Amino acid sequence: MKNPKHYLLYIFFFLFLIFLIYLFPFQMNKLFTSFYGVIFLLFLIFILNLYNPSISFGFLMILIIISISIYLSDTKEGFDNIWSPELIREFLNYQDLHNPNYIYDVNIIQQQVTPKEVKKYFQTGHWTWSPKIEEIYLQMIKRDSGISFDPASALEKAKRIYNERAITELLAWNTKEGQFIINGAIIGHNDKLPENINNLLQCNKDGDMVKVIKEPTPMQSEYMIENKTIVNPKEIPSLLTGFKFLEEPCNPCFKDVPNYNCKFSLDIGDQGIISPIWAYLWNINIPREKINKYNTGVKPKLEYDPEKEEYNIYTNV
Repeated sequence: MKNPKHYLLYIFFFLFLIFLIYLFPFQMNKLFTSFYGVIFLLFLIFILNLYNPSISFGFLMILIIISISIYLSDTKEGFDNIWSPELIREFLNYQDLHNPNYIYDVNIIQQQVTPKEVKKYFQTGHWTWSPKIEEIYLQMIKRDSGISFDPASALEKAKRIYNERAITELLAWNTKEGQFIINGAIIGHNDKLPENINNLLQCNKDGDMVKVIKEPTPMQSEYMIENKTIVNPKEIPSLLTGFKFLEEPCNPCFKDVPNYNCKFSLDIGDQGIISPIWAYLWNINIPREKINKYNTGVKPKLEYDPEKEEYNIYTNV
């Protein structure tokens, strides 16, 4: 019968490794996947085996389990999404050379792409987009540009700059749905307010939908008092003309990380047709004959750079 103390030692060792992985994910990933890291672990097991074979066997099983877990981790979370300092430097140097007019926030990009995708980007010179995102992007620039251009060339140049998640967010925020989430919508105006001041329905920084009612101060009418009230999602259709939930009432706002779980439509004179990028994010099919009619009154900010022969996309975010 094995010594019960050994089981406690195994549990302690396993929890200690998990703790180290949490504190130093990149370094621990290297320990379990690099050649020298594996040699070190095997040497450690060999030393433990000289001291106590049963303990070394238990430790070996724990290391194998963790190694398999790391090997099978091929998602955008956890180990697979950790950029090494060397990869960060290589990425910034690459952008300085190939895209010197653009500023890249590595902290944000690390949340959008994995190291494998970055290395593939170095090899091909462009980010990988899904066919649907390519189609939506081409629809956008064809609809909103009055300049003759080669679609394939425009698409290729955009893929050199924007990864798929980045271009998806840019496309989404520059639609009527995205502008509503980012900037809110006007819900009313009264005689006490100046012509350029309106009551609003908008998302706050905490991820709540709020109703903002403005009133001039008694002494100085040019200064406004804002009365903010959190709105129950069920009340949004009654407050905003043209707004309709496509499923159950939900909160379209978010706090930090964008989410695309709340499905709604906005009729701004376009019969409430959903923008293709949001239809894609919500997995909704739009009849092809209606695609070119979407997003009436809301134009993505596109600027054509004749020197670089490409389009620059700007957002209000």
